[in-house]
Amino acid sequence: MRDFGDIFKLGSGFFNSRGATLTMQDFLDDVRPMSIDFSEYENVKWTLIAIMCLKTSGEDQQKEAILSVLNFNHNIEAYIHEHLEHETVFYVVNKHFFDSWSNNVGFEESNLGKSAQLHIRKEEKVRIIDNASLIENMHSLRLKDIEYGVDFIILPRFVFFPLSKWHSCNKVIERKVIVYRQDRNKSLNLFKQKKTAGNSSSQANL
Repeated sequence: MRDFGDIFKLGSGFFNSRGATLTMQDFLDDVRPMSIDFSEYENVKWTLIAIMCLKTSGEDQQKEAILSVLNFNHNIEAYIHEHLEHETVFYVVNKHFFDSWSNNVGFEESNLGKSAQLHIRKEEKVRIIDNASLIENMHSLRLKDIEYGVDFIILPRFVFFPLSKWHSCNKVIERKVIVYRQDRNKSLNLFKQKKTAGNSSSQANL
């Protein structure tokens, strides 16, 4: 509500009179009389959905939202490479989940015909981001002997956050960019190595 008030210049305390129990109907009742023109924000709708982790009506909308925060770059690794100087935290995601999601929403650019793409999208969906399966038994931080691009991938925060809201995620695993920011290739290569999960000093020191 504070963000909404700031965006439309209503003041951060506009909804304070409603207290902590503002319902959807309360919100609509307060906003409708204002005749706010939302048309100029239409082009950022998908970006706002992703950044604010808003619920979508289907996976096709999830695709649009994720692509919007990636500047419509279908190559996530290329996006990370380009933004290492600005993004400081990334997230490990089970590749089995991401491949399933990507196939079902048609995220990857493809030269396949429409019928072939529809066939791919009928594959069984993976509903849970099972990052816990990447962790060694009896440990909370140590990763198994896993391989980047085979067992896991790395996502920017505004890709991971909405995906982890739309789909259940049983373990959050961060990667922080700490050093080597002047050498993108070295940073990216180290990023892919198996390191300890979590926020400990033994995690990926990039």
